[in-house]
Amino acid sequence: MSLYTFKQRILYLRKAKNRHGIHSPFVYRLIDKCLLSGDGDLYGERLPAYFGKENVIVLKQDPLKWREQSAALNNERVLVVPGIHKTPQHTERWNALVADERILLTIDLFDAGLLVNRNEFKEKQHFVLKTK
Repeated sequence: MSLYTFKQRILYLRKAKNRHGIHSPFVYRLIDKCLLSGDGDLYGERLPAYFGKENVIVLKQDPLKWREQSAALNNERVLVVPGIHKTPQHTERWNALVADERILLTIDLFDAGLLVNRNEFKEKQHFVLKTK
Protein backbone atom coordinates (compact mmCIF):
# COMPACT_ATOMS: atom_id res chain seq x y z
CA MET A 1 0.00 0.00 0.00
CA SER A 2 1.43 3.36 -1.00
CA LEU A 3 1.71 6.23 1.46
CA TYR A 4 -0.98 8.10 -0.50
CA THR A 5 -3.38 5.15 -0.28
CA PHE A 6 -2.63 4.74 3.42
CA LYS A 7 -3.51 8.38 4.09
CA GLN A 8 -6.68 8.02 2.04
CA ARG A 9 -7.60 4.92 4.06
CA ILE A 10 -7.29 6.86 7.33
CA LEU A 11 -9.53 9.63 5.95
CA TYR A 12 -12.02 7.05 4.71
CA LEU A 13 -12.19 5.28 8.08
CA ARG A 14 -12.90 8.59 9.83
CA LYS A 15 -15.88 9.29 7.53
CA ALA A 16 -17.26 5.81 6.80
CA LYS A 17 -20.63 4.86 8.26
CA ASN A 18 -22.52 1.64 8.65
CA ARG A 19 -26.29 1.40 8.14
CA HIS A 20 -27.15 3.28 11.33
CA GLY A 21 -27.83 6.92 10.61
CA ILE A 22 -28.47 6.32 6.90
CA HIS A 23 -31.76 8.00 5.98
CA SER A 24 -31.99 6.73 2.42
CA PRO A 25 -34.15 3.56 2.23
CA PHE A 26 -32.36 2.55 -0.99
CA VAL A 27 -28.89 2.82 0.60
CA TYR A 28 -30.02 1.22 3.87
CA ARG A 29 -31.32 -1.84 1.96
CA LEU A 30 -28.11 -1.96 -0.12
CA ILE A 31 -26.00 -2.03 3.04
CA ASP A 32 -28.21 -4.56 4.81
CA LYS A 33 -28.87 -6.98 1.93
CA CYS A 34 -25.64 -6.68 -0.08
CA LEU A 35 -22.67 -4.87 1.43
CA LEU A 36 -22.82 -6.57 4.82
CA SER A 37 -24.22 -9.92 3.71
CA GLY A 38 -20.75 -11.49 3.74
CA ASP A 39 -21.52 -14.17 1.14
CA GLY A 40 -18.93 -14.11 -1.66
CA ASP A 41 -16.93 -11.37 -3.35
CA LEU A 42 -18.67 -7.98 -3.25
CA TYR A 43 -17.99 -6.90 -6.82
CA GLY A 44 -18.03 -10.27 -8.56
CA GLU A 45 -20.91 -11.92 -6.73
CA ARG A 46 -22.92 -9.87 -4.22
CA LEU A 47 -23.53 -6.71 -6.28
CA PRO A 48 -24.49 -8.69 -9.42
CA ALA A 49 -26.80 -10.90 -7.33
CA TYR A 50 -28.43 -7.85 -5.72
CA PHE A 51 -28.87 -5.66 -8.82
CA GLY A 52 -28.80 -8.31 -11.55
CA LYS A 53 -25.67 -9.41 -13.39
CA GLU A 54 -26.55 -7.42 -16.53
CA ASN A 55 -27.01 -4.22 -14.50
CA VAL A 56 -23.57 -4.04 -12.82
CA ILE A 57 -20.89 -2.52 -15.02
CA VAL A 58 -17.28 -2.27 -13.83
CA LEU A 59 -15.51 0.68 -15.42
CA LYS A 60 -11.99 0.43 -16.77
CA GLN A 61 -9.08 1.15 -14.41
CA ASP A 62 -8.05 4.23 -16.44
CA PRO A 63 -9.53 7.23 -14.56
CA LEU A 64 -9.33 9.40 -17.70
CA LYS A 65 -12.17 7.31 -19.21
CA TRP A 66 -14.46 7.28 -16.14
CA ARG A 67 -16.47 10.38 -17.08
CA GLU A 68 -16.93 9.06 -20.61
CA GLN A 69 -17.99 5.64 -19.31
CA SER A 70 -20.41 7.17 -16.80
CA ALA A 71 -22.70 7.96 -19.76
CA ALA A 72 -23.78 4.29 -19.54
CA LEU A 73 -25.56 5.05 -16.25
CA ASN A 74 -29.34 4.69 -16.36
CA ASN A 75 -32.22 3.78 -14.04
CA GLU A 76 -31.29 0.08 -13.89
CA ARG A 77 -27.50 0.14 -14.03
CA VAL A 78 -24.97 0.47 -11.26
CA LEU A 79 -21.47 1.48 -12.29
CA VAL A 80 -18.53 0.28 -10.23
CA VAL A 81 -15.54 2.63 -10.34
CA PRO A 82 -12.40 0.70 -9.31
CA GLY A 83 -9.44 2.07 -7.35
CA ILE A 84 -10.90 5.46 -6.45
CA HIS A 85 -8.17 6.09 -3.84
CA LYS A 86 -5.29 4.40 -5.65
CA THR A 87 -3.49 7.60 -6.75
CA PRO A 88 -4.15 11.33 -6.49
CA GLN A 89 -5.38 11.23 -10.12
CA HIS A 90 -7.87 8.45 -9.30
CA THR A 91 -9.20 10.41 -6.30
CA GLU A 92 -9.44 13.62 -8.32
CA ARG A 93 -11.44 11.89 -11.08
CA TRP A 94 -13.68 10.22 -8.48
CA ASN A 95 -14.35 13.59 -6.83
CA ALA A 96 -15.33 14.98 -10.25
CA LEU A 97 -17.88 12.17 -10.61
CA VAL A 98 -19.19 12.87 -7.10
CA ALA A 99 -19.67 16.53 -8.08
CA ASP A 100 -21.35 15.70 -11.41
CA GLU A 101 -24.99 16.79 -11.12
CA ARG A 102 -26.10 14.12 -13.62
CA ILE A 103 -25.14 11.39 -11.14
CA LEU A 104 -27.66 11.32 -8.30
CA LEU A 105 -26.07 8.81 -5.90
CA THR A 106 -22.38 8.16 -5.29
CA ILE A 107 -21.08 5.68 -2.74
CA ASP A 108 -17.44 5.51 -1.60
CA LEU A 109 -16.50 1.97 -0.48
CA PHE A 110 -12.77 2.86 -0.44
CA ASP A 111 -11.50 0.28 -2.92
CA ALA A 112 -14.26 1.21 -5.37
CA GLY A 113 -17.06 3.67 -5.81
CA LEU A 114 -20.63 3.10 -6.95
CA LEU A 115 -22.58 5.38 -9.28
CA VAL A 116 -26.35 5.00 -9.21
CA ASN A 117 -29.29 6.84 -10.75
CA ARG A 118 -32.87 5.92 -9.92
CA ASN A 119 -36.09 7.69 -10.83
CA GLU A 120 -37.12 7.74 -7.16
CA PHE A 121 -34.09 9.86 -6.15
CA LYS A 122 -35.16 13.47 -5.66
CA GLU A 123 -31.78 14.98 -4.84
CA LYS A 124 -28.08 14.27 -5.17
CA GLN A 125 -26.54 12.22 -2.35
CA HIS A 126 -23.06 10.97 -1.47
CA PHE A 127 -22.24 8.29 1.10
CA VAL A 128 -19.01 6.89 2.51
CA LEU A 129 -19.87 3.38 3.67
CA LYS A 130 -18.22 0.51 5.48
CA THR A 131 -18.43 -2.85 3.73
CA LYS A 132 -17.32 -5.00 6.69
